Amino acid sequence: MSIVIIVFLITSSILSSCTDDTDPEPYNRPPGSKAGIPVLSYHYFNDRNRLEQGGRALGTVLLNLPLLTVKDAWTVRSEDFEKQLRFLDKNGYRTITMDELKSFMTGREEMPGNCVAITFDDGDRSVYRYAYPLLKKYDMKGTLFIVTSRVGQSWNSLNISSWEELREMEESGVIDIESHTHDMHSKLREGDIPHPVFTVSGETMDKMRKEKIFNDLRRSRVSLKFQLGIRTNFLAWPYGFGTAISDSLAEAAGFEGILTLKSGRNHPGDPLTEIKRFAVTSKTSFSRFKRIVGIDRAVDRETDHM
Repeated sequence: MSIVIIVFLITSSILSSCTDDTDPEPYNRPPGSKAGIPVLSYHYFNDRNRLEQGGRALGTVLLNLPLLTVKDAWTVRSEDFEKQLRFLDKNGYRTITMDELKSFMTGREEMPGNCVAITFDDGDRSVYRYAYPLLKKYDMKGTLFIVTSRVGQSWNSLNISSWEELREMEESGVIDIESHTHDMHSKLREGDIPHPVFTVSGETMDKMRKEKIFNDLRRSRVSLKFQLGIRTNFLAWPYGFGTAISDSLAEAAGFEGILTLKSGRNHPGDPLTEIKRFAVTSKTSFSRFKRIVGIDRAVDRETDHM
């Protein structure tokens, strides 16, 4: 009997959420860039409807079926992404590039009005299929951080875009392509805890590992230059964070800005080695999205990290 009640409550919640299909209304408290510029971090997209998504969650929780994966947790429905873009469009937000964000953070350029930067990590083909057309539809821009060794491959349950697709997005002027390392989106175990391969648990790092990290970062820039003819200036570390040592190696490799998954807005004078981003995931509600791009500073203390 208790299971029936649980099923009823979860199903009611799912059906209730399905009624929230109204167009986003203009937000009455846009912040302007003086409140800092938020950078949004997306990963993957799909076209599931709410009922299908809710049904999968129900099967996972109640029947222990493998219907939701780690990838699903980082996946945003294309319908929800478009709703977010419509909200930005109706409220007069301008999407900016990483170069513009750098100019703002170094104090070389003011950003009038309401600005936001949109980024995507890993390079799953769902960005090309869903996000790229929607950005074009609303005349907005984004930046995609790609693991260059995985281009065109199936990897970690992802289907990474081909060089041809990346070239199309880059040449369109809609999406800039930047680095997510060449081949460092993995972890190694040191002691009892797995660490990203470009970090260590202590303050020291042997010369051989430093050279390996440096060479990987250089190779990612060389690959993007060779394949797309672009100069790569920005790096987003896999898993969201590097260390002081890995950040210094990235700077030595030629990167001018490093993006993290530390929540918060970016202001003039903030370090370019710690560009903050808000993760937008499957559990990011529309009300939270509005707080991220609005002026509610309490959002800086919240997180959608998985």
